[in-house]
Amino acid sequence: MRSAHPASAPSPRFRRRRIAIASLACISLLGLQAPSFAETQPSTAATPQSSSAPVGEPTTTPASASPSATPSATPTVAGSSTSALGAVTNGHENAQVAKLVPESDVLKAPSLGTTPPRTGGSNPGATMGQGTKPLESTDHLSPASVKSAAQDLEKAKSGQNVEPNKASAVDNPGEQAETGGTAATSGVQGMDVSGWQSNVNWYSEYANGARFASVKTTEGIGYVSPTFSSQYNGAGNAGMYRGGYHFALPSQSSGAEQADFFVNNGGGWSADGRTLPGMLDIEFNPYSSLGNTCYNMSPGQMNAWISSFTTQYKNRTGRYPAIYTNSSWWSTCTGNTSQFSAMPLHISYYASTPGPMPAGWSTYDIWQYSASGPFSGDSNVFNGDAAGLRNYVTNAGYKPIGGTGTPVSTDTYTAPNGRVVTLRAAIGGLWNTNRAKYGDPVNNETCGLVNGGCYQTFANGYTIYWAPNGKGAHTVKTWGAIGQKWMQAGYERGYGYPVNEESCGLIGGGCFQAFSNGQTVYWTPNSNGARTVKTWGAIGQKWMQAGYERGYGYPVNDEQCNLIGGGCFQAFSNGQTVYWTPNSNGAHSVNTRGAIGQKGIQAGFERGYGHPVNDEQCNLIGGGCFQAVSNGQTVYWTPNSNGAHTVNTRGAIGQKWIQAGFERGYGYPVNDEQCNLIGGGCFQAFSNGQTVYWTPNSNGAHTVNTRGAIGEKWMQAGFERGYGYPLTEEVCGLVNGGCFQTYSNGHTVYWTPNGTGTHAVYTWGAIGKEWMQAGYERGYGYPTTDRTASGGQYTQKFSNGKTLTKAS
Repeated sequence: MRSAHPASAPSPRFRRRRIAIASLACISLLGLQAPSFAETQPSTAATPQSSSAPVGEPTTTPASASPSATPSATPTVAGSSTSALGAVTNGHENAQVAKLVPESDVLKAPSLGTTPPRTGGSNPGATMGQGTKPLESTDHLSPASVKSAAQDLEKAKSGQNVEPNKASAVDNPGEQAETGGTAATSGVQGMDVSGWQSNVNWYSEYANGARFASVKTTEGIGYVSPTFSSQYNGAGNAGMYRGGYHFALPSQSSGAEQADFFVNNGGGWSADGRTLPGMLDIEFNPYSSLGNTCYNMSPGQMNAWISSFTTQYKNRTGRYPAIYTNSSWWSTCTGNTSQFSAMPLHISYYASTPGPMPAGWSTYDIWQYSASGPFSGDSNVFNGDAAGLRNYVTNAGYKPIGGTGTPVSTDTYTAPNGRVVTLRAAIGGLWNTNRAKYGDPVNNETCGLVNGGCYQTFANGYTIYWAPNGKGAHTVKTWGAIGQKWMQAGYERGYGYPVNEESCGLIGGGCFQAFSNGQTVYWTPNSNGARTVKTWGAIGQKWMQAGYERGYGYPVNDEQCNLIGGGCFQAFSNGQTVYWTPNSNGAHSVNTRGAIGQKGIQAGFERGYGHPVNDEQCNLIGGGCFQAVSNGQTVYWTPNSNGAHTVNTRGAIGQKWIQAGFERGYGYPVNDEQCNLIGGGCFQAFSNGQTVYWTPNSNGAHTVNTRGAIGEKWMQAGFERGYGYPLTEEVCGLVNGGCFQTYSNGHTVYWTPNGTGTHAVYTWGAIGKEWMQAGYERGYGYPTTDRTASGGQYTQKFSNGKTLTKAS
């Protein structure tokens, strides 16, 4: 039956402890570390996220919560409860206040309706000990937390943005009556809170001696506490062990369903050295709509429900939860069963001694001894020392201090289908971190794979592999595109073993997974499947040097190696294709979306110009770019050109262009080399006005300056169809600054700056021969006219006054 337990007067020993706690608070305020009741443990906690400070060491107080930000005058609050803080806001709650107090009923006197709370509502619902403590104790706050919360509300009321559960320690403003004198002098102190304590000063609670905290996470299947994450992280940041508790409503759903709801919303456990095992709060029904004290359930039904919850919690987390209850309710509603005595007991009894124990337990693991201090929420004590508490926190096989039941082995897990997971092995250890994700095993762990590897397959499409390569155990998501790619390649005999988990969140929603034989498989929502990069090969190395998927993009095909000359290539989504051959000095990329790359593609890829021998480079004069390929072609492009053009650097024309200084001499090519001229001649024009010609009968390639007077004369005469091909370069430095160029059809064109004009001498004719015999331009001078025909005779005039008329 329910009974109230009046508070007893503090004992002398208890008064001495309060003096010690006040001293700890002073040490904390002076910036010194208070002695730790919990051994230091590194943090690897997952959700909810919290500080990485070791347990027992408060993290540095956030700047936003530093004492300098505290108002000079603390609002006066009469009382030791959250509802007393209503005097600070006086009914005026802005968005900043709502952030500190997300459930508005908290600023009023505590009350519960006839029905359970709902997520997003105004009431935080029932708390640990709801059926045995006075209702007005539901929102209890320690004096330090009242003071700190009042300061935060005052700032929030003025429009400041204040984060809850992050305030730095304040001095302890007063003392209060307590019960549980025996508990106060033995064991390790702790506390439990709910949404009724929405903003706790965790650093002050730690300074006053609290070393662990249970935080309300969920209730039934319809309520998730909005303050859970900030309270959980606040306790962890202050240096406490922390964990969640679930207020059970057995008539709402099955135990397994509520266990899943609890774990899915933060109530899980992990062996990170910081997280308390989750707690099942199973006690008096506080809601009349749900029936009698036992939720209208018989002892047999209640025990089956508890078994469903605790078994599912163990299946999800790898260990049983603690059971929070009191002897009166347990006797009435479970028939005082002892079947759960292998689980830790958190007993509720507000007196100087823990009172009678439920059947199956000779003593408690944790005792909730007070609803009125010394800590915010309810005050608790662990039945042991710091090492014992650490064992409780970290050991999945923890044996309850007073439990008479036989602990269930935590070395293995046996699924309903009879398949076994060895939890202390690498594969089972990984599976145990997230059982719900991987699902139950569909086979037993199997070894004897390549290089001594082992694997085990699970129901949700994951297979976990381990090999003695120092990389640990990792999963392959065999139902996903990456896993399918890996299997098609031959499982571990192909790409090797996974060396990381499949990771997503890359650019464009991409995912990847690396394997031990050097392959990394990538997938994106926009790809037509998963593709592989050989990170140990030249192409893969080139891709990584360019910035992985942030550089060339994702692979759009696998590396292929059946090209001419033993070449290999791989294309990537940003337009780059990387090539490699056995004879190359590494791998090189072609930008297939650019003008140069398009030129290479039009020429027939590697079957045309060959493989790239450098990457495209774009630091040339005038913003030009070039890329050389293995068959001797170099492709050039400039912003002012009408596309990209090639120079055949192994041919006579290309050699001529190179000797002239590349693009710094003749300029960039404005067309490709063309070879369909008279007599098998070839030519190529360049942007600085030079056109280079070559014929099979010439002694090399020669240039026509098409922007000069001589070149203009040659073009007017019909290019190579007129005067023929150039046999020399344009030569200057003659008498009076003259220049000339000789062509293959017997013409030599002369020009001077003295106004003689540009004219040709036909050196194969009689006039030309006499002119040459006379000493060229040093004799008769430069031609001032072209040779003209009249009456079967040719006439030509020269600058020194000579006119010649001859038959040719």
